[in-house]
Amino acid sequence: MGVKGLLSLVQSCSEACRFVSIEKMAKDHQCAFHCSPVLVVDGSNIIPWLYSYRKYSLESIYGGQWIQFREVLKEFVLKFQSKGIKLVFIFDGNNCEEKMTKWVQRRTERYKEIASIFNDISQNLQEKAIARPHISAGLKILAKFALKELGIDFYQTDQEMDADNYIADYANKNRAVFAILSNDSDFIIFDTKPMLSTYKLRLNQLKTVMYDRCCFAERYLNISPKQLPLFACLMGNDYVPFLTMRDFCQRLAGFENLSKETKVKNLCKLIKQKKWTGNFANKQELSSISCEIFGHEKETRLIKCGLKSYAVNNVPIALTLCMRMSHDFEQAIHERHFNCSNTCIFNLLCKKQYLSSEVLEDGSSFPSALAYREIRQRCYGILFNCFVEPGNAKSVVIEERCWYKKNPNENNNLNEPERIQPLPLRNTSDVIRVECLWFNCSARRRFKIFWHVLQIPMKFDLMMKLPEDQITLSCILNYLIGGRRSGPLLEPLDVAVFVAQAVWKPSSDVIKQLKNPQVYASTVNLATLFINGISAVLMALETCGLPSPYKYTLPWQFFDGKLFHFLYNKAKRHPRVRVLCNDQDEIIERFYKLLPVVTNNTAYDLSIFEWNDILEDF
Repeated sequence: MGVKGLLSLVQSCSEACRFVSIEKMAKDHQCAFHCSPVLVVDGSNIIPWLYSYRKYSLESIYGGQWIQFREVLKEFVLKFQSKGIKLVFIFDGNNCEEKMTKWVQRRTERYKEIASIFNDISQNLQEKAIARPHISAGLKILAKFALKELGIDFYQTDQEMDADNYIADYANKNRAVFAILSNDSDFIIFDTKPMLSTYKLRLNQLKTVMYDRCCFAERYLNISPKQLPLFACLMGNDYVPFLTMRDFCQRLAGFENLSKETKVKNLCKLIKQKKWTGNFANKQELSSISCEIFGHEKETRLIKCGLKSYAVNNVPIALTLCMRMSHDFEQAIHERHFNCSNTCIFNLLCKKQYLSSEVLEDGSSFPSALAYREIRQRCYGILFNCFVEPGNAKSVVIEERCWYKKNPNENNNLNEPERIQPLPLRNTSDVIRVECLWFNCSARRRFKIFWHVLQIPMKFDLMMKLPEDQITLSCILNYLIGGRRSGPLLEPLDVAVFVAQAVWKPSSDVIKQLKNPQVYASTVNLATLFINGISAVLMALETCGLPSPYKYTLPWQFFDGKLFHFLYNKAKRHPRVRVLCNDQDEIIERFYKLLPVVTNNTAYDLSIFEWNDILEDF
């Protein structure tokens, strides 16, 4: 959410923002409340920051430096734990309907940034392209599983609300919590624990800037802290957009080119003069505010929604499923979602929605959103019991909002969702209610349904024998080669490089020491296509009741974007197995074991395809 320009305003009030020792704050809290200190971390805010933190500077152009990122996250967590500070991460868990317009607007803005990145690549501005910040769509999802591996407490919301509200409420209800780590200025507005700045964090020293909301309100704005939500709304936020109040702001400035600080002072004078409190339950006051700002009472609801969005201890009830399911299933959905065991299917079951964030694609190759759509459609069929209950398939429609280029000159319009219907499983008569699939089936049968959802040509028994760290990689590559009726989306050399980087098993230090590879648009598109396949596999696993643990989908076991680009550049110059495998016999042996698996039963199967036409020493 956030109020544009609010942090700069607070920073102009030196008394309201000061550097603090997080360790000292924790110790003082422990002494005062006799409990182990807890720092709540805004997960959606910290993960992108941590990925691009200057100490690590993980380049985002390559599609995810997952091996290094896992080590970065571990180091971050251990830094706090070594000082006796427990971290609790909280993430966004669903898509708020009231903020869909803002979501679309932000995606559109970021797609323009992505177009600019590919423009840098096309002009061979390598250093500029590599330095461009872009966070992989899968980063926040997969970071949750990295935290799970580290034994960290983390949650995602299951109510029709932002994570901000839940974080503020969680902090207020837990006396062990001494602060909130975020860079979302809304935590200055909420009546909750102090906000510590993410962007100002000095990790080695555990020092950062703390924002004092009371000091800011009383000494700088000259209003009560309770009036901060009203101030935020009249400044413009996600619920009360600034553009809707343009005339009001001009009147506030007296139609003169006044400084921002003067406009803010005028706004606060008006709030005091009108004696507005910001109580969203006061209809008379809401009407007065609407008339003053818009000249009529029609926008009373808009003001109310804005004020209500800052209410703490007013948490709405959890979302409900949009279809009739057993009590056990509904309870399991909420528990698994809240504890981040499920990350893909909650919005589907509650709202029949699927949203995809922006991805690094330029439209020159087949869009990843469409590449995996049939997998999603088969998931929809299972989740909504479409082929168990007669006639249900036609009645279920999922609204998908995925950005991609429909043609070289036209982007998909995110304001208008595509209405997508479920698909049945092919080549099987095994149809079963999703509740029975989750609770009454063996792991092997759930795995068989998972295999049918992916619709991969790889033999089922071969998939079942794969090591844990090869299942997701093998399924994605096998699907991209032979799982689509329209033909392979990967060239043989693409497949060889994906396999080679997976069997390298490099350490974080080895990846770090690799010289930044040359960036090509085609390779960036390939990395994006593969990474989005992880989300598709994860959705299929969740749909089938997790026949295997989440660890099957963790990319640091089988993919690193920087290594992929590095090896692809080598392969273009020297297409040889020994070059791809660093001339190490152990890696070469693993390569020859994995390649027949990922190409099994496809056009690139070793029994029918001449691989020595692709790799000189095959």
